[in-house]
Amino acid sequence: GSARGGAGGSEGPRSARSHAEEDDAFQGDPGFSGGGEGAEEPEEMFKDQIMKQLEEQAFSVDEAHNILTIHFGTASGDPVKDAVLSEWCSEVGTNNEEKQFKPVEEMSDDERKLALREVAQWLFQ
Repeated sequence: GSARGGAGGSEGPRSARSHAEEDDAFQGDPGFSGGGEGAEEPEEMFKDQIMKQLEEQAFSVDEAHNILTIHFGTASGDPVKDAVLSEWCSEVGTNNEEKQFKPVEEMSDDERKLALREVAQWLFQ
């Protein structure tokens, strides 16, 4: 059995490693496995999605800002996104007189980008 032993030596670690990777793949998205159907508002789900991504990927305010810009875009019009952004803008403005934003629907693209920047900093703290 010496020949088989030699082949087995190179085989072992590789198959073990691929099994570990497969296990990881199955652990994604615990939130989507049924349960609580319809319990969460779309706004809450959107917020959870963003917060999860920020936790995993944003290690600077710039990255947080990029993630928010990707999610919210630079123009209003999506009621769920606008609702979440309005809420966050009002939270940012709560403790800071200078950062009272106008309603999300009335923001220009640049104002929206600035608002997202402030929200990114606030979320990142």
